[in-house]
Amino acid sequence: MHLVVIGLLWGDETKGSITDFLSTHYGIETVVRYNGGCQAAHNVHIGCLHHTFSQFGSATFNNAKTILSKFILIDPIRLLKEAEALTAKGVVDVLNRLVISENCVVATPVHGLICQLKELSRSQRNGSVGLGVGEAVADSQRGLALKVKDLFDPKQASFVFKGIWASKIDQAEQLVEANPNNHEMADLLQHFLESNSREVILSVYNEFISKLSRQVVSDQTILDLIEQNSTIFEGAQGTLLDQTYGFFPFVTRSNSTIVNTKSLFNGSFHTIGLTRAYGTRHGMGPFPTETTLRIEDLNNRTNPWQGEFRFGWLDLVLLRYAIRVNQGIDSIGLTCVDHLTNYNNIKICTSYYYEGDDLESAHRCFDFDPDNPRRLLNLKIPFLQTDILAVLANITPVYRDFSPWQQLFSPNYPGDLPRELKKYINFIEEQLSVPVSLISYGPDRQQKLFLKRIVEYKTPS
Repeated sequence: MHLVVIGLLWGDETKGSITDFLSTHYGIETVVRYNGGCQAAHNVHIGCLHHTFSQFGSATFNNAKTILSKFILIDPIRLLKEAEALTAKGVVDVLNRLVISENCVVATPVHGLICQLKELSRSQRNGSVGLGVGEAVADSQRGLALKVKDLFDPKQASFVFKGIWASKIDQAEQLVEANPNNHEMADLLQHFLESNSREVILSVYNEFISKLSRQVVSDQTILDLIEQNSTIFEGAQGTLLDQTYGFFPFVTRSNSTIVNTKSLFNGSFHTIGLTRAYGTRHGMGPFPTETTLRIEDLNNRTNPWQGEFRFGWLDLVLLRYAIRVNQGIDSIGLTCVDHLTNYNNIKICTSYYYEGDDLESAHRCFDFDPDNPRRLLNLKIPFLQTDILAVLANITPVYRDFSPWQQLFSPNYPGDLPRELKKYINFIEEQLSVPVSLISYGPDRQQKLFLKRIVEYKTPS
């Protein structure tokens, strides 16, 4: 059995919680991470037990193995700290449950420094998490990469890391010099140099490889393990942050669509696209349905790099687009439905009305209603990146109103759901032509409910 869990919007769709639930329900003991890196923040709650999974798969509490594919950016320092945190929470033998591609690129602290300095230098933040994953990807594309397999040879690791360090520190000094009035940037660089050294970082990398040398394998071994085991492919970020299909520059340097999964496994799998029952965005960038809707979310708050956690109504225009760029999905997981209980006048965006003066640009990006050229329907693939931000800045969402539903108290069957919530779900299914297979009505593993049967597969023998 192979399942893919993928976020359909800008991340924070509760991918971790759903991965844990599916692993428990189906007895799947292998999680494959197929994009992103240490910036993932996937929250899992089991009673009083809670962990924000970053580099380990979110089914780790269920004794699952984590495969970090070649597409993952590894931060060995943070990975070892996460292992310590999981051990303190009762997870036994946590490092031995990892399988790591020898070709994973290492994201280093100096990459994080450059990321943060660039954010501080911008008049408008991009909304980066500030951990340097994108900078490490960019270096890798230029041929300047420290890979996990390099760590087996201390001389090679030192040689490569020394080159990265020199390049990044030089870049950092240039950024500070180019912004002489930005004292925060100068202080950040000074603090980094006082708190970090190549020797200390390399010693941690040596510790990492000494503890995990037997877990580092070839890409072919990883492909074989995926083929031989039931797996959950756990995505990071969200489709609308994809480096190709997102809205530049507010993207991640990662393929956050289905594409990496298909290169790791060419068999059949069931793709569950996740979205909250409303919209969210952590970080800067377009958010057409953003509103004054305020929901308490203890796991997502304002932070120094991404900024505030933003809220809005569910956007079917963008969901349709996300489904298409993922080459279709099999079902939808609708999460956080409890957050809208008793919330008056719930809305869903069905289309956009263009208020701007440049209809030609709008029509280069969107299909439109022939009877009303200002009514924008589906986002085109591809659209022109030079047009899209200006177009989205001049649209007004067209909404469908829904009545609120009452608090959910551990429903056992789909028939137990409030009538108003059923109408909400049915409308989403009709508009997207995709069934909603499960809902989440709370953070805990137990607060999930299947609405429709996911296609049954035979577990590989």
